[in-house]
Amino acid sequence: MRPGIAVTLFFLLFNMVALCKAGNSYVVKPVTTQQDTTKKDRPKKTNACNTIGNLTGNTCIGSTLTASATDPIESVEWIYENTTTVAKQAAQNTPYTFKADIAGKYFVKIVTKAGCEINSNAITITNLKVPVITISTRSNIICAEYPNPSFTGVPTYNGDRATYQWKVNHINVGPLVTDVSIPFSPTGLKKGDEVTCEMTSTDVCITTNVVQSNPIRIDDIPAENPSVSIERSDTKPCAGSAVVFTAIPVNGGDAPDYQWYVNLVAAPNGNAKTFTSSQLNEGDRVTCTMYSNAKVCQASTTAASLPYTVTLIPLVTPKISITPVSVEAGVSITYKATIENAGTSPLYQWQINGVNAGSGSDTFIAYKLVPGDLITCVLTSNADCTTSDIVTSDPVVNNATIPFRPTTANLFTPNGDGVNDTWSFPGVDAFRNAKVRVYNRYGQQVFHSTGYVEEWNGKTNAGKQCPSGVYYYFINLDQTQTTAGSVTIIR
Repeated sequence: MRPGIAVTLFFLLFNMVALCKAGNSYVVKPVTTQQDTTKKDRPKKTNACNTIGNLTGNTCIGSTLTASATDPIESVEWIYENTTTVAKQAAQNTPYTFKADIAGKYFVKIVTKAGCEINSNAITITNLKVPVITISTRSNIICAEYPNPSFTGVPTYNGDRATYQWKVNHINVGPLVTDVSIPFSPTGLKKGDEVTCEMTSTDVCITTNVVQSNPIRIDDIPAENPSVSIERSDTKPCAGSAVVFTAIPVNGGDAPDYQWYVNLVAAPNGNAKTFTSSQLNEGDRVTCTMYSNAKVCQASTTAASLPYTVTLIPLVTPKISITPVSVEAGVSITYKATIENAGTSPLYQWQINGVNAGSGSDTFIAYKLVPGDLITCVLTSNADCTTSDIVTSDPVVNNATIPFRPTTANLFTPNGDGVNDTWSFPGVDAFRNAKVRVYNRYGQQVFHSTGYVEEWNGKTNAGKQCPSGVYYYFINLDQTQTTAGSVTIIR
């Protein structure tokens, strides 16, 4: 025996058997090595995965989609609208398919036997469409003036290679055509014939590819005689205002002509569907004549409207006058407004010397008037058909003199407690243009004011608090009256 073979046999015997002594004999037992029996998942390939997943099928609802991959598939998961799992399929010999009964976008997550996870392309499923063809004609009436009406069609969901077959009484007339907008003009039509069109659609995802149009039945009675009525824009027009009339045609064709008349006289610029005039008078009669261009065997192509008799609301002029009705001696004067043609909700704006001073009421109480003040009131009327909505009363001159009542020595306590914190200048209720000067005991001016703006709060014009003490004021009321006195501040 060769040495190499002997060594090999010895090695195999040493690893496969062991001798155990049992009594005086030896038993040969197999020798096993320790093995790892823990189950391990095959690692998933997340990088360098060359598998390509594919989803096929048409886009119509109810279609069967098929998933495939370039490597053997372990499982698939069908996903709807990117988020919802609608089905899962484990390893199988048959194709991985799914019937899409709901419209939306689908794709498949594929796990291969080698551990790759991939997403397929997406397919968007759409609902089935219903092909429709609608035919029409300018007239379904046959007469000597219009013996051969024409028909056209409007298709929906017809596809890009649709064909059309015109029919009369369900019998094909003429060849298949590819453009149903080209007029179909059969000859020899008579009363009772029925015209239809059959469309063969080439669109995708449709309920059926062959559909019939609506039928049009031929008649020979000239029943579509034209007529016209008129409408006006304003049921209560004001005298002198522009009134707009509109013609409402029936069976006038696609481009009728019009002529408007006022008292049977053709109106200038009255040859359109609308007519506007601001020259109408009470009792005028407006009519419209329409000339039809419809080729429908009409007995007459002319129709005249019933007359519209003009009724106008006369114009009115709002008026307002004011008078003083009461005087509170030395305090106030009350004025009252009298109005005409002001409507149901008039507005009032009172003024003193042209400056707004009160509003909202026909009564106004004026305070601190001086001789020569002018009182007026502006009225805004909401009445219909006015010559002007806004009018102003004639001014009333105030001649009442409010006597000057000088005050005695004053004191006030501007400490911010809300009691006696300010000092009112004597005589300001009568002299709104008074000039006031206040000085301290050293003769320094601490406050000055022209006109009654606000009461003195014990501060200088610069906003600095004046200390407690006696202050002296000089007030020039007007060109002839001056008053002086003292006022004391206590803090």
